[in-house]
Amino acid sequence: MSSPTVSQDSVAALIAKFLKARGVERVFALCGGHIMPIWMRLDAEGIQIIDVRDERAAVYMAHAHSELTGQIGVALVTAGPGVTNAMTGIANAHTARASVLILSGTPPQAQENRGALQDMVHTEFVKPLTRLART
Repeated sequence: MSSPTVSQDSVAALIAKFLKARGVERVFALCGGHIMPIWMRLDAEGIQIIDVRDERAAVYMAHAHSELTGQIGVALVTAGPGVTNAMTGIANAHTARASVLILSGTPPQAQENRGALQDMVHTEFVKPLTRLART
């Protein structure tokens, strides 16, 4: 049985290629269903995934990476509780003005605002603690 693949033309592939083109070598992440396509494409692009056990840890590690290397730190968390669990780390990075990029998952657009698993408006939730929040 072969492992599942994600199209090279998918949004996940574009995200991975974007990060690779900008010199991102590692991403700090906690595995979750909504982000698996991004996870698989990061791996396919040769970007190291540092698997953590808590979303706050992913953001704190991305923050530390940014401070220690001068490069952008990237954290990848799943939708809903993944984002809410990351909020303390996001607030800390924002206060320190660290160069940190937080990527999160979301349910498919067809399921938006219909009670899908982990469906919430992430951008409005994180906006007060970020310089930019977009979907």
